[in-house]
Amino acid sequence: MKYYFFYLWLSCSNFCDITHRKDHFSGISSYYFAKVSQEVLSSLKSDLFRKILKLPFRFYDEAQTGYILARIGEVENE
Repeated sequence: MKYYFFYLWLSCSNFCDITHRKDHFSGISSYYFAKVSQEVLSSLKSDLFRKILKLPFRFYDEAQTGYILARIGEVENE
């Protein structure tokens, strides 16, 4: 009977330890995923801004302002 409680306690503590480690690694992976996705988004915005600055004036004469802002907003919302 004495060993039964010991093994019960041991299995419960192992379960709690595994659950804690899983939560810890889940938090770490979420952090790095968010960091990488923000870096990718920042790179996309930077590339888009450089591309917009290099466009000829003719593009701005022909394109409507709402069209340009909508395309920029698509990058923001994705």
